[in-house]
This record gives sequence, C-alpha cells and structure tokens, in this order.
Amino acid sequence: MANDKNKKASDEVNTLQRNLVLREQEVRDQQHHMKRPLEELDQLHKDHEDLLRENQDVKRKYVKIVILNKSGGLNEGETTFGICQKILSLL
Repeated sequence: MANDKNKKASDEVNTLQRNLVLREQEVRDQQHHMKRPLEELDQLHKDHEDLLRENQDVKRKYVKIVILNKSGGLNEGETTFGICQKILSLL
C-alpha cells in the first residue's frame, strides 16, 4: 500500500515536471516571438527615417530647379536633354 502511494506520488511528480518543462519552453518561445516584432518595428522606423531624408533631398533639388528656372537658367526652348543635364549637375 505504501509502495502504491509512493509510485502514485512519483508518477505525479514526473507528470508535473514534464508539464513544467513544457510551460518553460512555451515561455521561451513567446519571449522569442515578442522580440521579432520589436526588431521589425526598429527596421520600419529606420526605413521611415531614410525615406524622410530622401524626401528632403528631393525637395531641395526641386527648389534648386525652380530657382534655376526663375533666374533664367532654364529657357523655354531648351531641350529635355539639356534640362536633364542641368538637373544631374545638381545631384
């Protein structure tokens, strides 16, 4: 009878230990999955900042073209090729 109680208690301890190991693994998996969205968010933030910088560069180039046009740097009869050359020289 004592052996049955010991065996039953031992089986229950083993079952609880297996459950504990499984739960610990689930926690580690969840922690790993939580890090991934944060890394993706960091990358999105970096991409956003890069696009903002690129947008500012384009705006500055556009302003230069407008100034060139208003100052007579670009003539109405100028060819598309000539306009492209002037734009590329600003880059």
